[in-house]
Amino acid sequence: MTRLLFIAHRIPYPPNKGDKIRSYNELLFLSRHFDVDLVCFYGSPDDERYLPKLQAICRSVHAFHRGPVFQAASLAGGLLRRRPLSVSLYDHPDMRRAVRGLLDGHAYERIFIFSGQMAQYVPESLLPRTVIDFCDVDSHKWDNYADRMPFYLSWFYRLEARRLLAFESAASKAALAAVFITPAELQLFRDLGGAGRTVTLGNGVDTEFFAPRAEKPVAGRILFTGAMDYFPNEEGVAWFAREVFPPLRKKFPAARFVIAGSNPTLKVKALARIEGVEVTGFVEDMRLEQAKAHVVVVPLRIARGMQNKVLEAMACGKAVVVARKALGGINAEAGVELMTADEPGDFRACLERLLGEPALVEAMGSAARKYIISNLSWESNLAHGLLPLLASELSPVGD
Repeated sequence: MTRLLFIAHRIPYPPNKGDKIRSYNELLFLSRHFDVDLVCFYGSPDDERYLPKLQAICRSVHAFHRGPVFQAASLAGGLLRRRPLSVSLYDHPDMRRAVRGLLDGHAYERIFIFSGQMAQYVPESLLPRTVIDFCDVDSHKWDNYADRMPFYLSWFYRLEARRLLAFESAASKAALAAVFITPAELQLFRDLGGAGRTVTLGNGVDTEFFAPRAEKPVAGRILFTGAMDYFPNEEGVAWFAREVFPPLRKKFPAARFVIAGSNPTLKVKALARIEGVEVTGFVEDMRLEQAKAHVVVVPLRIARGMQNKVLEAMACGKAVVVARKALGGINAEAGVELMTADEPGDFRACLERLLGEPALVEAMGSAARKYIISNLSWESNLAHGLLPLLASELSPVGD
């Protein structure tokens, strides 16, 4: 079998948050078509327990710890060298040696990079045989963040956006292909000056794993899921909890807004002081929270790409109310397979209908699952989108 080097910025297991869901499914798929050597970072010593799972599907696994001391030192080095901090944060000498050793020891026909900042590990001469999954235009997120920062911080965020875009553009131009989740994200990259061969590859869902359960939903339980130390999630739930939920609860006193996800920040934890708001923290199996939910909301005002939280809720047969910015590439029919809203009043109007009409909730959940099964399978997406990029015109590469 052809040998492939897979380099990821984060351990691709367990698939319990957006980027890990995508990277794990890509890794699992590629392991059925290539002999894969995986090189990745992990953030917590607890992550070491997941290595055997990855070793079972890869030819070899090389994982390196990125602790807070290392990250602080990397940031300082990036500031001194005027590099994008997003790239410096992932510059690790041990990983560099490991990658160099693998490249010296094997004639890799293809290299796959998950997350653009990891392109720093591939020599320029090998980028023409490399596919980079950028997912989203990370550099533009820094501009989005700058819009919400005080003036004395916004300049720094915009500087990072410019530096990172230059890095992304150079890597994309040299690579075999640059992959983005949605056509809108690909077009944004082009509009900002990105070059090279760019393609889209949407997310998918494991519809056997994410499926309706027998448990009866709890009336009035409104659910949001996601990593709660991620700024767009933090900002979105804070906005919903303060601007949308209190007036809704006056009309539906039994309503509860449940924020389920790992690492809630102090800002997120503080939302539990609002009557009817619950912050769960880490959830071992999010399907249990999905089963209890009456309705799922995705009130993101900063959103890129295709949101796995939307796909999973729909696959579980849930009625979902989504901010239009979070729809990225999900072409479901509004009002039938999901609902869309942006302003507080629009969110409340949708939720008032769903909380008051059980038949509508059931019909929308059923339609949502049918849409996912028909349109968003991981196997189909990867077989038609990723495999042709990596399998065409194979020839060994190496120095």
